[in-house]
Amino acid sequence: MRNAEAIVIGAGVAGMVGAERIAQAGVPVLLVERRTRDESDNPRAIRSEATFPEPIYSIGAQDAITNAFHTTYVHVPGREPIVHSLPPSDDPRKSFAVSLDHQRLLTILRDRIGANNLIDLREGVGVTELTEHEDGIHVMFDSEVDGARRHVVRAAVLATGAADSTLPFPNPQRQREFDDSIVVAAYGQRLNGGITLPGGDRTAIGAFGWDIGRLSYVNPIRAGAIDIVYAEYVNRKDAGKLDRQKGYAALLKELRRARLIEVEEDPDAPIIGGIFGMQAARSRTGWESVFAHGDRGQYIGPAGDSIGTTIRV
Repeated sequence: MRNAEAIVIGAGVAGMVGAERIAQAGVPVLLVERRTRDESDNPRAIRSEATFPEPIYSIGAQDAITNAFHTTYVHVPGREPIVHSLPPSDDPRKSFAVSLDHQRLLTILRDRIGANNLIDLREGVGVTELTEHEDGIHVMFDSEVDGARRHVVRAAVLATGAADSTLPFPNPQRQREFDDSIVVAAYGQRLNGGITLPGGDRTAIGAFGWDIGRLSYVNPIRAGAIDIVYAEYVNRKDAGKLDRQKGYAALLKELRRARLIEVEEDPDAPIIGGIFGMQAARSRTGWESVFAHGDRGQYIGPAGDSIGTTIRV
């Protein structure tokens, strides 16, 4: 799209929602994603998503909802549990939170992007350099786009995820703040089974404490399947040092000891993992016309709700 006035880098949920918002203002936008649609580091890897229902309905993606739960059971070993509950309802809009099929959510957004004449999605295209000049943002691609590797746009949005290191911030102090910021490192599995608490597949479990992940959780994805995820705060630059698989094993052991779940262990079960921005960083990126969004911008809710907060921002 030679007439694109803006570029969004990263075609995940944050990138696609961001591109739609720009297009709604009547601005032609180029949306690029370095991976092709069928590429994955691990074919077993999946995303575990739960959020408040309102933002999902606000973008017309309610078909991605797989389950709605009304109760959150806060379990900390050695302490009395805390229960947050809403009256049961068959209407997901009235639920405490909803579980999502991440691939279905992406498909819904991709279909809309494909039908939008102001958005040009290019997959398998990476950005290697961003520089600001008087005539705009110069974007260097790793392959030709419409016959050229360098394009000029008025503005750019980084939606490349919390773990991205290919496009550092130009301001060294801003980059140090980003490197030293707090993220959540997560690892878990989707297993066949269920939660034994009253409400079963309408109840989530969370907040396990220091020893087994302060943001660990169990989400009821659908009847007969739950996501068990060890998740802990960690400094971004130390995320690789955290033994997440050991934490997951401890979490699974505690859940069984407390008789909170009944599951079938499966070494080939889908793996859930990732690094997610947690520390609000709304300061400027160091560029005048380049902005950060989603996990790169670290817009995230206090309960680790990256999807809902990304959509609202």
